[in-house]
Amino acid sequence: MTFESDSALARFEVTTEITRYPSVQLSPTSFVVKTKHGNGALFARLKAHLGEADNLYVLTLQPEFSGCGLKSVIDWLGERCEERAPKDERASQAAPAMPRAMNLFG
Repeated sequence: MTFESDSALARFEVTTEITRYPSVQLSPTSFVVKTKHGNGALFARLKAHLGEADNLYVLTLQPEFSGCGLKSVIDWLGERCEERAPKDERASQAAPAMPRAMNLFG
């Protein structure tokens, strides 16, 4: 999920709400969240903290992913996703346990 708000209070409240779930932070306003609730339920909980001009997107992560970046993020995703994508040579040379590129939209 990702969001955008000019309000420091809204950013704090959304981030606090997200930390109630198993989650990993990708950027200051982007997180991968594991929940038993559907996208609509998570969206409603988070949107309650945002204003009319703010943006919020909640997406479903496919079980297969790939990525390069923080090992903690790759590990978190790997533990929670059912499959891993094949590694490419560059990723395997840089960090043997890391998949190659994150696909959040496929």
